[in-house]
Order: sequence, then C-alpha cells, then structure tokens
Amino acid sequence: MITLDARIGSKDLLKYLPKGKARLGHLQYGDASFLGNGPDDVPIPVGIELKRLLDLLSSMTTGRLSGHQLPGMQACYRVRYLVVEGIWRPNPSTGLLERPMGKGWVPVELGTRTFMASEVDGYLNTLDMLGGMHVRTTGSPRQTAQLILSIHHWWTDKKWEAHRSHLAFDESDGLGTALLTKPKLLRRIAKELPGVGWARSQAVAAYFDNVVEMVNAPSEEWEKIEGIGEVIAEEVVREMNEVRREK
Repeated sequence: MITLDARIGSKDLLKYLPKGKARLGHLQYGDASFLGNGPDDVPIPVGIELKRLLDLLSSMTTGRLSGHQLPGMQACYRVRYLVVEGIWRPNPSTGLLERPMGKGWVPVELGTRTFMASEVDGYLNTLDMLGGMHVRTTGSPRQTAQLILSIHHWWTDKKWEAHRSHLAFDESDGLGTALLTKPKLLRRIAKELPGVGWARSQAVAAYFDNVVEMVNAPSEEWEKIEGIGEVIAEEVVREMNEVRREK
C-alpha cells in the first residue's frame, strides 16, 4: 500500500492511482512512501519526494532541499527518490532554462532570476550520484502517479533476489560497468544455492578454485566467505547432501 501525504500537492495524486493502491496519511518527509522487499526478505522503507519545476528552483536557491529535506529523507527512508514534475528545455541558442507557454517557449523565472538549464541538470545529477536520491522526471501529475505506481510495483511484486535484469551489469564497481563476458560456471552454480543468490555468488567464486571444491566444502569453509553466515552455510551443505542422496 502506498501512503500519500495528506497535504495539497501530494494528495492530489490519489485520483490517478487505482482504487485500493494508495491511502492518505501524514508523512514527516516525502510525498509518498511504502515498504519494499529488501534483501533476505527484510522490508525496506522507500520514500518519494515530489518537486514541481518552480519548487525545485526555489529549493535550489534557498538550499531547503539539500539542507533540510534531503537529510530528513535520509533519516526516514532507506531508499529515496526525487521526482521532478514539469516540462522544460535549454534554449537552443543561449542555454537558458525554458518552459512551454502558449505556442512557444519562455524563460523560467523565479522572481527576477533566470536559470541556465545546465544548472538544473548539474544539481539533479549531484543529488543522484552523491546525494543518495534516485532522480526521475515526469511531465504531469498523471505521469507522476503512474511513475510512483511503477516504482511501487518494482519494489513489491518480486522478492529482491528475483530481480535479474541487471545481471549483464554486474561485477559491480558501483557505476554500472557492463559485464561483457559470461560469468564462470562456478558462479552460475553458486547463485542457485539457497541463500547465496547473485550478489553473494561473486565472493563464493573468488573463494573456491573450482566447482568440485565448492560442492565438497564443509560448512566451516562456507562460513569463511564474506556474506555467508552460519545459517546460509548449513543450508548450502544440506542442499549438497540432498543432491548426493538423490543420485
């Protein structure tokens, strides 16, 4: 269930969401929140902050988003999204930030101040890369509601370990470097073992020299691997023993 903040701006999204998917409530920070499926079936609080374009520019100017709202989001939620709603572009000649008006485009003004589109892009990129905010953009309230619903589906429709679309972008250095070679057989087998999964399989593949060594390893050896505790080690060895008995 998605909780929308009951304040104006947030609660207006309720009419665009399917009945029974969202409710109104009081959120100290953020405009929407829910619990998602985290690793090892641990629920993760997810928060979504919504900013219309002029509100974003005001927050940039006053420092409110970075100095107040962002720390509050970090304290309340494990995963944080920033959705910026509005349509804008850089002026083809000057680079000024513009928005549509009538049949044309006009500079976006906040009081007497105008902005370069690169200022906004740079600010959002910093929040995304260094501020712990997953930045998304939409063009209307309806699109915002659809995006929130889509994010909610991702976090709740599957268990964490069931998300596999990223497997071509693993060997993670944190920057999404593509894995251009097929993972070794040892790792492909390890990821199917109970409690191991794709994330822990990398440490397993680095620890064992070959598949035979991995299959015959006692639980004490498994416990030496980073991220593999006593419970997982015992489950893996039990699985191996059951396979042997089936043969």
